[in-house]
Amino acid sequence: MYPRKTLDIPFAKIFKNILFNKDKEGARFEQEGYLACFSVRSGFDLLINSLGLAPEHKILMSEVNIKGMVDVVEANHKSIQLISLDDDLDIDADIDEYLDENTKLVVIAQLFGGYKNIDALIQKFQAKGVFVVEDLSQAYQGNLKRHSPYCDAAFYSFGPLKTASLVGGGIVYLKDKALLKRMQQALLSYPKQAELTYVSKVIKFYLFHLLLHKQVYSLISRLLGDKLTSVVNRLSQTNSGPFDIESVRLQPCSSLKRMLIEKELPVELQGENKYESLIKQLDSHISFVNKSYAHQKYTKDESTHFWLFAVRSQNSAALMNALRLQGFDAFDRTNLLLIHQDAEKANTAGKLADLVYLPCLKKMNQKSLVKMAETINRLA
Repeated sequence: MYPRKTLDIPFAKIFKNILFNKDKEGARFEQEGYLACFSVRSGFDLLINSLGLAPEHKILMSEVNIKGMVDVVEANHKSIQLISLDDDLDIDADIDEYLDENTKLVVIAQLFGGYKNIDALIQKFQAKGVFVVEDLSQAYQGNLKRHSPYCDAAFYSFGPLKTASLVGGGIVYLKDKALLKRMQQALLSYPKQAELTYVSKVIKFYLFHLLLHKQVYSLISRLLGDKLTSVVNRLSQTNSGPFDIESVRLQPCSSLKRMLIEKELPVELQGENKYESLIKQLDSHISFVNKSYAHQKYTKDESTHFWLFAVRSQNSAALMNALRLQGFDAFDRTNLLLIHQDAEKANTAGKLADLVYLPCLKKMNQKSLVKMAETINRLA
C-alpha cells in the first residue's frame, strides 16, 4: 500500500543543526524583507496587530482556507468576509462586490502547491487601498522569491506536512520595511519556544515518518482497516483542543530560527517529479483541481510540483475504494482544509465533496503510476 503522503523532512540536517550549529546571523535575511516566525499563524497574528486594524475593519479570505488562519482572525476579533471560488478554486467574481470602506486586508491562498499568476488581481485590490497578502504556505518550491512582486506580504510555511519541512516555523515577507521593523519589535516581546519542545516534535514526526514506508504502511493498513484514516489524521496533527492565540505568540527556538534563515538561499527540491508523468496518463476527460496550473510555464525544478493532487469524480467513494484495493491509499477529504462559509455562499462544499486526493509519491515507479491512472480513467 502506497501511503497517502510522505514527509518531506531532512531529519539528518535538522538533528545536526540542533546538536552542532551556532547561531546564524540574520541581517541579510531581514534586509531582504523576511521575518522568521514560530509559524505562519504567528506571523499572521503579528501582521494583523502591526497594521493597526480598527475593530470595524474587515479581512477578506478565500472560502477555502486553513482552519488555523480563520482562528487567528477570530481571536483578534476581526470580521471575515469570504471570497467565492470557481470550480478550479480561483476567485470567480468582480472584487468590487466584496469591498467597502472597512475592507483593509485580503489573504489570497495558492492551493495544493500549484502557482497561478495573480499580479492583476493584486493590483486591483491595491487600487482600492487594500493590503494584499499572498499565502504560499502550500506552494513553497525551493526559494522565497515565488510570490508576486506586487504583493504587500507573503507567507511561507515549513510545518510538518509541507514541502521541504522543518517540522515547524514560518517566514513572512514584507515589502514595507517600517512594517517589518514593527513586527520584529513585537516578536521580540514574545517568549521563546523551548528547544526541548521543538526536539520532541521532530522526534515524533521522525517516528511517524518510519510508519510511512510502503511495507510498514501496508501492514498497518491491514491491521487497522477502516480505522486507518482516523489514526493517520491523529498522528499527523500538530495541534489538538481549542485554539488559544497565546499558543502562537512565541519566538521560534534558536535551532529552528537558524534553519529558517538558511531558507533565504534557493535549493533544488529533491526527488523526481511524478506529477507530470501521471498527468500524461490521464484521459482528457479527467478533471483535476490543478489542471489550470499544469500548463503554465515553470522553471525546470518546480513544474507542477503539487503539494496535494486531487481529481474530480462523480462517485468519489467508489474511486477511492478502488484505488485502495489496488494499493493506493487515496482519500476523499483532508483535515488540512476548512470550508468556512456563510449562509449565502454554500457552493464550495460541492466543489470539494467530489475530490479524491492521490498518493502521487516521488518513489512511485512508472508501472504503479500507469496502474493508478488506469483506475482513475475507468471510474472518475
